[in-house]
Amino acid sequence: GQDDDCFDPAINTALKREIKLAKKDGVPENYIYRVIQFAKQGYTSMSFKTYDTDWDSDAYLTVSGQNSNNSVSLKDDFLRAVEEDADWHLTARKDGKVLKTLKARDLWEKIGYAAWASADPGLHFNTTMNDWHTCAAAGAIRASNPCSEYMFLDDTACNLASINLLPYRNADGTIDISAYEHTVRLWTMVLEISVMMAQFPSKEIAKLSYEYRTLGLGYANIGGLLMTSGIPYDSDEGRAICAALTAIMTGTAYATSAEMAAELGAFPDYDRNAQNMLRVMRNHRRA
Repeated sequence: GQDDDCFDPAINTALKREIKLAKKDGVPENYIYRVIQFAKQGYTSMSFKTYDTDWDSDAYLTVSGQNSNNSVSLKDDFLRAVEEDADWHLTARKDGKVLKTLKARDLWEKIGYAAWASADPGLHFNTTMNDWHTCAAAGAIRASNPCSEYMFLDDTACNLASINLLPYRNADGTIDISAYEHTVRLWTMVLEISVMMAQFPSKEIAKLSYEYRTLGLGYANIGGLLMTSGIPYDSDEGRAICAALTAIMTGTAYATSAEMAAELGAFPDYDRNAQNMLRVMRNHRRA
């Protein structure tokens, strides 16, 4: 048969039998199929740590690591090295000295395995982040908040708001776009007002947040919206709906921001970054 036939339980009866036995022994189904995926990638063995729930067990000793989100910042040159199976140099933070050289694909594989095994690290695609940076004249984007929904200059912050999408679903499965756009406009203005009401952890963050007037508007419950409509989360239709709602939110928020700027004036560092903002607009148009 085909090369992948051995990984298909509908064809490989021995694999089907072992899957049934694993399920009978209480092995989670996602573990079973993830192991099969690893086998297709060439893994021949792997180990899984197990913990009991005793107060003095190792499980409790690992909890501290669950209180932080960790991300790896990657630029396009690393991703190209992965594609080409090239060497990659690990360098010192201060002087750039090469400390170790390894295959980019090996490092990429370790990152992916760690993310699967522990949900960390996440990834920052740093080149893309800065390609879409609206205020590049003020400095590069180097990092984000722990959950990565806010990416901007160092020592800045923004208030966040999420619009629950499910109430905008009509009985026939369509979406009330007019009401959705109205909510986006309203909350863009609310978040602008909130800049003057917020409390910040340091003088530097407060100063730059006032000057750049950053706000973070998003949506929640996309999964609920799709499931209520009988649309698979991982489907072309689901992704198209997500893309459309994101584009509408982005465009409406940008337009509302421009209207407010026409009345109140742009943020203080706008002139220096005007061309960067136009570049991001062109990125949206091409996307």
